[in-house]
Formats: sequence, C-alpha cells, structure tokens
Amino acid sequence: KKTTTDVSFSKYIESYTSGIISKESKIRIYLANRVEGTHAQNEALPDDVFEIDPSVKGKAYWVDARTIEFKPEKNLDPDKQYNATFELGKIMRVSDRYEQFKFSFQTIKPDYTVTFNGLQTATNTSTDMMKLDGVIQTADAEPNAQVEKIISANYASDVHISWQHNAYTHTHNFIIDKLKRLPDCVNPLTVSW
Repeated sequence: KKTTTDVSFSKYIESYTSGIISKESKIRIYLANRVEGTHAQNEALPDDVFEIDPSVKGKAYWVDARTIEFKPEKNLDPDKQYNATFELGKIMRVSDRYEQFKFSFQTIKPDYTVTFNGLQTATNTSTDMMKLDGVIQTADAEPNAQVEKIISANYASDVHISWQHNAYTHTHNFIIDKLKRLPDCVNPLTVSW
C-alpha cells in the first residue's frame, strides 16, 4: 500500500525521493534548513535513521549540510513499491508529530523495445555482403550480457552480432553482419527476440 505523505513536513523537508525511480537509485532527503552542528561529507548516520519496507540493507550518509542519502548495498528490486520511514527526530529537534517522515517510491518495471534500421550493404565497395542494424531501448539499467541475449539471428551462413552499449541512456545498438547476399528466397534471415 502506498504511503500518503504529510505535506506539513515541508517546513522541515524540502524534497525527497518519490515517484518511479531506477533500481540503481539512492534514496535522498533534502532538508529545508541546515541542521545544527558540523556534518562532514560522507559521514555515516546511525543505522536506524531509515526504515524501508520491503527491507533494504544499506547505509545513510550526509552528502552536505542539508542532504542525507541512503545507499542500498545492492540494486533495489524492479517493479516494486517501497514504503520508507525517515527518523527526522534523530536528526533535528522537532515536535512529536514530526519525528517520523513517511514516504514511498516505486521502481521501474523492466521493459524494452527493439527497432531495426533496415538491411544495408556492409561496405561501399561490395554489394555481396549485407548488414542489419538496430537498437534495443531498455526502460531501466540492465546488464549488457542480459541485453545481448534478447537478439538472436539465424542465416544460411554464420553471422556476427556486435554491440555498443550506452548505460546512461539505456540504449544498446547492435549490428548483425557477415550476411552474404543470396539468390531470392533462399534461406532468409531470421531475427528473433
């Protein structure tokens, strides 16, 4: 069940992680004001400052005088709703009503699209060899080896699939080459995903 956030916390908390996030994300709280005292960058906070359900192992740190970040030990589960409690009362002096800030977020559901850019001659000097290129766009970060299992090609001769991965944009460009041009209707190329 999604947690309803109390908007009156805005006098203490300016922003926080919410909505749909990557499974690789960290959970952040950005305070409305500086907390009294000195907080060194990457200084660890007590283990009980965050409680996340379902349970997530990790550690909370000061990013700066107003930002606290919880870093999970491993990626969050994809396509999952998380409910979190931030113990604001352990960071600053507040009335009983504001000791615990409750919020929620959701991780991205895994998904992908495959787009083909068409069959082309492999080189400018010969029309005997062809290539087929395209792109796989994933909804979230995915391991390259896992993405490469999405595409397979079957042809009369051995083919080669080369890849270029962009982790930032979640795009995975591929080229199927070594496609020798054959007479019409003889062993067509089959690409499956």
